[in-house]
Amino acid sequence: MQVLSTLIDDYNHSGNPGRFELHNASDQLDVIPTGTASSRQVPLLDTEMSFEEPGTETTYATIERFCNELSRQSDYKVSFSAPPSANVLHQTHIKLSSQKQRAREILRQLCGQIGSNYSWRLLYDLDVRQFFLVLEW
Repeated sequence: MQVLSTLIDDYNHSGNPGRFELHNASDQLDVIPTGTASSRQVPLLDTEMSFEEPGTETTYATIERFCNELSRQSDYKVSFSAPPSANVLHQTHIKLSSQKQRAREILRQLCGQIGSNYSWRLLYDLDVRQFFLVLEW
């Protein structure tokens, strides 16, 4: 945490356009974009939403549906991407009921059911004006 904190602080003072914060949640570290040098923004994954999954769809389909719901709630397009070798996403199911939580916490619960080796990155493509949720291990 100390190393990441120093890197983020150095970056925020470097003159580069973005600003970030480091949050420690449930023994996991989140690097959260908070805006630019001139303005703050509400991070996309701070969007409050509800999400229900009874465990009938594959994990891949569930995360795609999560992205669609986040898109609907936030007015930003969010697409899901995973490496082709992520067979576990097509072979497993997730059961989840979340009411009025931040999207980040729902995503943490989804990934927690897949396994502890998974993490995500939320990337923004300025050319297509779209977010991409990338799941990796």
